[in-house]
Amino acid sequence: MSDDTNKLTALTAIYTATRSDMSSIMNVSMALLGAGAAYIAATLAFADKFGQDVSWIAVILLPSPLWLVAAFHSLLLSISMSHTVTARYAERRLLTYAEVEPLDWHHIGLEAGDRIMNFKRSRWSHAVMDLIIYGGAAALVVAYSIYMLVKAWPNQTTWAVIFGCVYLGAAVSVGFSWGHGFSQVEKSEKTLLSIRY
Repeated sequence: MSDDTNKLTALTAIYTATRSDMSSIMNVSMALLGAGAAYIAATLAFADKFGQDVSWIAVILLPSPLWLVAAFHSLLLSISMSHTVTARYAERRLLTYAEVEPLDWHHIGLEAGDRIMNFKRSRWSHAVMDLIIYGGAAALVVAYSIYMLVKAWPNQTTWAVIFGCVYLGAAVSVGFSWGHGFSQVEKSEKTLLSIRY
């Protein structure tokens, strides 16, 4: 095998493995979102039992699993964005080997998908949908937490305040995690742009 063939084989392996990981992460993310939505619907169905069959302490704790899911989801998002940078580098190298003109790259692979899923690069209609998806999921968890705390407030004020602070801390941490993930990818993207392919 020639040196160029070895490089091409290695790049193809990296690209394939990374895209496979990204697909798995997307499946896990979708499953988590579905589980979170089902959890919210299931627990709200028993809202009339709060304070009777379901203690007020339990009501205050109901948002906890959602914040765990949100925290894990933020890490998955960061991992996925890091994988995107790796896959984009390999993809650009492969396109260079295939002698595809750089002006045509935005029609192929990750670049094409980025023009839909990345709200900073997509058209306004896609950007609005992206913001609704991400913002809507966050708003749902926050609204659910506030609802449970308000319901329990008259009966367990102290615990409602304590867990309100805990959930606020979780919200801030998840927000910073998402923000750091985005900024890390932007820095990596700038580095990729400086590389000559």
